[in-house]
Amino acid sequence: MTDAAGRDPTGILVHQAARALVGRSDGLVVEAALRSGPAWAEVLGRAHRHGVVAGLTRALAGREPVPDDARTLVAGSADAVARRNLALTGTLLRVLDALEQAGLRPLAFKGAALSASAYGDLAVRQYLDNDVLIAREEVGAAEEVLAGLGYRPIELVPEERRADLLRRRAGRPFSSDDLVGPVDLHWSFAPWSASIEIPTDDLLARAAEVDLGRRTVWTLAPEDLLIALCVHGNRHRWTRLLWVVDVAALIGSTPALAWVQVLDRAESWRVVRMLLVGLALAVVVCDAPLPPHILALLGSDRVALRLARGRASALFDEPDDLRQAMPLTWFDLLAREHASDGGRLLARSVFGRSIPEWTERDRAGWSAVERPLRLLRTYGPGIVSSGRDELRRRIRPSLTPALGRRRSSLGRNAPS
Repeated sequence: MTDAAGRDPTGILVHQAARALVGRSDGLVVEAALRSGPAWAEVLGRAHRHGVVAGLTRALAGREPVPDDARTLVAGSADAVARRNLALTGTLLRVLDALEQAGLRPLAFKGAALSASAYGDLAVRQYLDNDVLIAREEVGAAEEVLAGLGYRPIELVPEERRADLLRRRAGRPFSSDDLVGPVDLHWSFAPWSASIEIPTDDLLARAAEVDLGRRTVWTLAPEDLLIALCVHGNRHRWTRLLWVVDVAALIGSTPALAWVQVLDRAESWRVVRMLLVGLALAVVVCDAPLPPHILALLGSDRVALRLARGRASALFDEPDDLRQAMPLTWFDLLAREHASDGGRLLARSVFGRSIPEWTERDRAGWSAVERPLRLLRTYGPGIVSSGRDELRRRIRPSLTPALGRRRSSLGRNAPS
């Protein structure tokens, strides 16, 4: 990770901003990057893209040389993030109050709930909307409550396709002209096409409380939250530093994390490799404090280590819009430890229809052929490119030596 971030002072500063969110920035590294004369507009732009503006303020505190106008610009951006976060928190509480008054069981996750539980500060974690998890059978009632608050669905779905929506999608976004930020109403953690089954009812039954200032709200238990964060990061191919920092922050703020439960649930849900990729990234990017037996488990999955190394390097590349839009990459397939899950993921990604396609004229007999051809025409070059990159990564050193050094530093009795 040091090499990837060390290509230019901008990458170094953004990396240190991410580490600052979990109290692990290196002042000497920051000052060396500052002496290289970073382009401040680029630094701030990347910090926004990766969601670490508040961390940039922390990393620069008391450091020189920072031009006054740059320091003012960064501080102003961090203040804007904090103000929006507080406004979003107010909206979240209003939505949760309305849902609970209707007799529903909403659960807040990511957003303000994660900022409070993992970071201990509502102002620092950069996010744009409020995520609410609810039981599938309560979705209709929840939508009526949101409509009463002035929210409307961003994507329109024909009524005859509503059953498909609930079966194939994990959630639905709603927007309002009067309240700050959209609300994403979730009834699952992954769409049908992702071939990931995490039982929502179990998550709701194990919910934990978190204090948001004015009141406490229900959120995911920390063991469930850790897995959910890793699944979310993998599904989005870890394209933002913030998602890695979330994992590190949760681990650092939860010393009593029940690792046996984490591993048992990840195995039951068939997402162990996704968990390991997220944990490896948290170690390499943020020096997340993992127990010795978890570090040993990381070292035993060379595929997870290779995937984490590739994602760590790509974090500081310019975003590849085509590859990010691809419905499937080699990374997605290799992140599944069971070949059957990878096969279902491939089939559902290629042949499953998206919501916009549901609204088109039904062309029975052609949809199963048209979609694969359209995907191949649009994303074929990206598929070839990602496959070539994956082959290159196979011959590069893995993260095993770095994780091995970390394991040895935690004690000689660590399992091997």
